[in-house]
Amino acid sequence: MNDEVIENIAIRYFSWSDEFPMGGSEIHVSESTSNDSGEIDLSDDEALRLSAFIMEELAEGKHVTLRTTI
Repeated sequence: MNDEVIENIAIRYFSWSDEFPMGGSEIHVSESTSNDSGEIDLSDDEALRLSAFIMEELAEGKHVTLRTTI
């Protein structure tokens, strides 16, 4: 495990399909600063928005990718 302190971590998501593998633009979900555990705690609203997006995209036959950026 790395002892380096994570100054800023964010989570983003985007969807893509077999027909459009490059997908759409990334959407910022949440960001945390000075979080040495590497965790991101989503608010209830952020979690609902993310879960609704995932369910809608999967229902349309798309794939969802989550990314963390430091």
